[in-house]
Amino acid sequence: MLIKYLPDDNVCNICPSLIRIALWVSGTIKVNYTDSTSTTSLVKITILNSDRQQIDTWSAPTQQADISFQLSNYAGKEYFVIVEATNAHGTYEREFPLWFNGPRLDIGIPDGLLIWVALISTCAIGAIFSTFNVPMGAMATSIYMWIMFAIGWLWQMEEIMGTASLVFTLTLTSLISIMFMMAEGR
Repeated sequence: MLIKYLPDDNVCNICPSLIRIALWVSGTIKVNYTDSTSTTSLVKITILNSDRQQIDTWSAPTQQADISFQLSNYAGKEYFVIVEATNAHGTYEREFPLWFNGPRLDIGIPDGLLIWVALISTCAIGAIFSTFNVPMGAMATSIYMWIMFAIGWLWQMEEIMGTASLVFTLTLTSLISIMFMMAEGR
Protein backbone atom coordinates (compact mmCIF):
# COMPACT_ATOMS: atom_id res chain seq x y z
CA MET A 1 0.00 0.00 0.00
CA LEU A 2 1.15 3.50 -0.82
CA ILE A 3 2.22 5.61 2.15
CA LYS A 4 3.88 8.66 0.62
CA TYR A 5 3.92 10.23 -2.80
CA LEU A 6 6.23 13.08 -3.72
CA PRO A 7 5.47 14.79 -7.03
CA ASP A 8 7.93 17.26 -8.49
CA ASP A 9 6.40 19.13 -11.40
CA ASN A 10 9.48 20.90 -12.69
CA VAL A 11 13.04 19.91 -11.87
CA CYS A 12 14.49 23.15 -13.25
CA ASN A 13 13.60 25.83 -15.78
CA ILE A 14 15.70 24.46 -18.63
CA CYS A 15 15.32 20.78 -17.74
CA PRO A 16 11.57 20.08 -18.07
CA SER A 17 11.42 16.66 -16.46
CA LEU A 18 8.93 15.05 -14.14
CA ILE A 19 10.13 13.06 -11.14
CA ARG A 20 7.70 11.14 -8.96
CA ILE A 21 8.67 9.09 -5.94
CA ALA A 22 6.32 6.75 -4.12
CA LEU A 23 6.98 5.01 -0.80
CA TRP A 24 5.16 1.76 -0.09
CA VAL A 25 4.48 0.05 3.26
CA SER A 26 6.36 -3.03 2.06
CA GLY A 27 9.65 -1.06 2.01
CA THR A 28 9.60 -0.28 -1.69
CA ILE A 29 10.73 3.03 -3.12
CA LYS A 30 9.41 3.55 -6.64
CA VAL A 31 10.96 6.30 -8.77
CA ASN A 32 9.45 7.50 -12.03
CA TYR A 33 11.43 9.85 -14.28
CA THR A 34 9.96 11.28 -17.47
CA ASP A 35 11.64 13.79 -19.80
CA SER A 36 9.04 15.67 -21.82
CA THR A 37 11.65 17.06 -24.24
CA SER A 38 13.19 13.66 -25.04
CA THR A 39 16.72 15.05 -24.66
CA THR A 40 17.88 12.99 -21.68
CA SER A 41 20.87 10.84 -22.52
CA LEU A 42 21.50 9.30 -19.07
CA VAL A 43 19.48 8.86 -15.88
CA LYS A 44 21.11 7.73 -12.65
CA ILE A 45 19.09 7.00 -9.51
CA THR A 46 20.87 6.40 -6.20
CA ILE A 47 19.42 5.40 -2.82
CA LEU A 48 21.39 6.48 0.28
CA ASN A 49 20.73 5.72 3.93
CA SER A 50 20.75 8.37 6.66
CA ASP A 51 24.53 8.00 7.02
CA ARG A 52 24.85 8.89 3.31
CA GLN A 53 26.03 5.36 2.46
CA GLN A 54 24.88 4.01 -0.88
CA ILE A 55 22.21 1.32 -0.60
CA ASP A 56 21.39 0.83 -4.27
CA THR A 57 21.87 2.51 -7.62
CA TRP A 58 20.52 2.27 -11.15
CA SER A 59 21.49 4.04 -14.36
CA ALA A 60 20.58 3.77 -18.03
CA PRO A 61 20.61 5.85 -21.21
CA THR A 62 16.87 6.48 -21.26
CA GLN A 63 14.37 9.31 -21.37
CA GLN A 64 11.85 7.53 -19.22
CA ALA A 65 12.44 5.33 -16.17
CA ASP A 66 10.13 3.55 -13.78
CA ILE A 67 12.32 1.80 -11.21
CA SER A 68 11.55 0.10 -7.89
CA PHE A 69 14.02 -0.39 -5.06
CA GLN A 70 13.21 -2.94 -2.34
CA LEU A 71 14.61 -2.16 1.11
CA SER A 72 14.95 -4.41 4.12
CA ASN A 73 14.89 -3.37 7.78
CA TYR A 74 13.43 0.01 6.79
CA ALA A 75 10.94 0.84 9.56
CA GLY A 76 11.65 4.18 11.20
CA LYS A 77 14.60 4.95 8.95
CA GLU A 78 15.42 7.86 6.66
CA TYR A 79 16.69 7.55 3.11
CA PHE A 80 17.71 9.87 0.31
CA VAL A 81 16.83 9.40 -3.36
CA ILE A 82 19.19 11.18 -5.73
CA VAL A 83 18.09 11.53 -9.34
CA GLU A 84 20.80 12.68 -11.73
CA ALA A 85 19.85 13.38 -15.32
CA THR A 86 22.09 14.35 -18.20
CA ASN A 87 20.45 15.98 -21.20
CA ALA A 88 21.19 18.53 -23.92
CA HIS A 89 21.28 21.34 -21.33
CA GLY A 90 23.74 19.68 -18.93
CA THR A 91 23.65 17.42 -15.87
CA TYR A 92 21.10 18.09 -13.15
CA GLU A 93 20.79 16.45 -9.76
CA ARG A 94 17.84 16.43 -7.35
CA GLU A 95 17.86 14.97 -3.86
CA PHE A 96 14.69 13.85 -2.08
CA PRO A 97 14.68 12.94 1.63
CA LEU A 98 12.29 10.09 2.46
CA TRP A 99 11.44 8.30 5.67
CA PHE A 100 9.42 5.30 6.68
CA ASN A 101 7.25 5.36 9.78
CA GLY A 102 8.69 3.60 12.79
CA PRO A 103 7.47 0.27 14.09
CA ARG A 104 4.07 0.36 15.73
CA LEU A 105 3.44 -0.50 19.36
CA ASP A 106 3.20 -4.29 19.33
CA ILE A 107 0.73 -5.79 21.77
CA GLY A 108 0.09 -9.01 19.87
CA ILE A 109 -2.79 -7.76 17.72
CA PRO A 110 -2.27 -8.33 13.97
CA ASP A 111 -1.69 -5.12 12.00
CA GLY A 112 -4.90 -5.55 10.00
CA LEU A 113 -7.00 -5.52 13.18
CA LEU A 114 -5.41 -2.45 14.82
CA ILE A 115 -7.68 -0.02 12.99
CA TRP A 116 -10.76 -1.97 14.03
CA VAL A 117 -9.65 -2.18 17.66
CA ALA A 118 -8.96 1.58 17.63
CA LEU A 119 -12.33 2.45 16.06
CA ILE A 120 -14.43 0.06 18.16
CA SER A 121 -12.72 1.18 21.38
CA THR A 122 -13.31 4.82 20.38
CA CYS A 123 -17.02 4.10 19.93
CA ALA A 124 -17.04 2.32 23.30
CA ILE A 125 -15.47 5.34 24.99
CA GLY A 126 -18.03 7.62 23.34
CA ALA A 127 -20.88 5.34 24.46
CA ILE A 128 -19.80 5.57 28.11
CA PHE A 129 -20.99 9.17 28.37
CA SER A 130 -24.65 9.95 29.00
CA THR A 131 -26.75 12.59 27.29
CA PHE A 132 -25.80 15.17 29.88
CA ASN A 133 -22.07 14.56 29.35
CA VAL A 134 -21.96 14.59 25.54
CA PRO A 135 -19.50 17.52 25.34
CA MET A 136 -17.12 15.72 27.70
CA GLY A 137 -17.53 12.51 25.68
CA ALA A 138 -16.70 14.34 22.45
CA MET A 139 -13.54 15.69 24.06
CA ALA A 140 -12.56 12.27 25.48
CA THR A 141 -13.00 10.49 22.14
CA SER A 142 -11.07 13.24 20.38
CA ILE A 143 -8.15 12.88 22.80
CA TYR A 144 -8.32 9.09 22.49
CA MET A 145 -8.10 9.29 18.68
CA TRP A 146 -4.99 11.51 18.98
CA ILE A 147 -3.46 8.83 21.22
CA MET A 148 -4.32 6.13 18.66
CA PHE A 149 -2.70 8.28 15.97
CA ALA A 150 0.43 8.84 18.09
CA ILE A 151 1.03 5.15 18.75
CA GLY A 152 0.45 4.30 15.10
CA TRP A 153 -2.81 2.38 15.24
CA LEU A 154 -4.43 4.56 12.58
CA TRP A 155 -1.79 3.79 9.95
CA GLN A 156 -4.34 2.29 7.56
CA MET A 157 -6.36 5.51 7.68
CA GLU A 158 -3.11 7.39 7.04
CA GLU A 159 -2.52 5.31 3.91
CA ILE A 160 -6.00 6.00 2.58
CA MET A 161 -6.34 9.67 3.58
CA GLY A 162 -2.74 10.77 3.80
CA THR A 163 -1.12 12.05 6.98
CA ALA A 164 -2.02 15.70 6.37
CA SER A 165 -5.71 14.89 5.82
CA LEU A 166 -5.86 12.68 8.91
CA VAL A 167 -4.20 15.34 11.09
CA PHE A 168 -6.57 17.97 9.65
CA THR A 169 -9.57 15.75 10.44
CA LEU A 170 -8.40 15.05 14.00
CA THR A 171 -7.68 18.74 14.55
CA LEU A 172 -11.10 19.71 13.22
CA THR A 173 -12.89 17.20 15.46
CA SER A 174 -10.85 18.42 18.44
CA LEU A 175 -11.77 22.04 17.74
CA ILE A 176 -15.44 21.16 17.31
CA SER A 177 -15.46 19.29 20.62
CA ILE A 178 -13.76 22.24 22.36
CA MET A 179 -16.32 24.65 20.88
CA PHE A 180 -19.11 22.29 21.94
CA MET A 181 -17.79 22.30 25.51
CA MET A 182 -17.48 26.11 25.47
CA ALA A 183 -21.05 26.46 24.21
CA GLU A 184 -22.24 24.27 27.08
CA GLY A 185 -20.35 26.50 29.53
CA ARG A 186 -17.90 23.89 30.82
